[in-house]
Amino acid sequence: MEASVKIFGIQQTLKDLNDFDKTYRKQVTKDIKKEGDVIVADARSAVQKFENSAGNGAPLSRMYKYSLIKGRSVFWATSAVQKGFITKVGKRGTKAKTVMFKDRFDAENNPRESHVVSYKATPYELMSMQQKDIAGAIFDHAGKKKSTKFTETLNKEEGPAPRVLEKAVMKNRENVVQGVEKIIDKVMQTLNKKLVVQHGN
Repeated sequence: MEASVKIFGIQQTLKDLNDFDKTYRKQVTKDIKKEGDVIVADARSAVQKFENSAGNGAPLSRMYKYSLIKGRSVFWATSAVQKGFITKVGKRGTKAKTVMFKDRFDAENNPRESHVVSYKATPYELMSMQQKDIAGAIFDHAGKKKSTKFTETLNKEEGPAPRVLEKAVMKNRENVVQGVEKIIDKVMQTLNKKLVVQHGN
């Protein structure tokens, strides 16, 4: 998501909290997730029912009956799309790395070769919103990079991508950020008190 909030040092802060009080650390995760679930609820509401000619509730009537990916069973099911929206708390960052992939050997069409792919480092994410359902993700982002007859129709009926999750983030972002900041402030106060007691002994 382009919409993001950075709280510097939060990963170490939560690690320190875990060292002092594992039960409270788990409660903090639940509290942060609860703040994010406001966005999830908004996103789920946005896909609850669409008006179409077949009256099946899908963004486009054919999405309910015809697979969205050739050769796979990917259909629109409102309940599954709604369930696919989740709040994830504490996603670990990754270091930059380079991976060498060895292609499958085929004497005629693909001589044995290898290629290298470099991956950039990713930061720790305190909170991230995701859509785990494939049909839901296709609806949300289809047409963002490539235009087809399907995406043109989707754009006409439901507007351009992104269609759901980012809108829900932007709509609720200010209140969610304020809620998370209050939780973090409380964590810092708790840690400071514990550190004072620890050093006092």
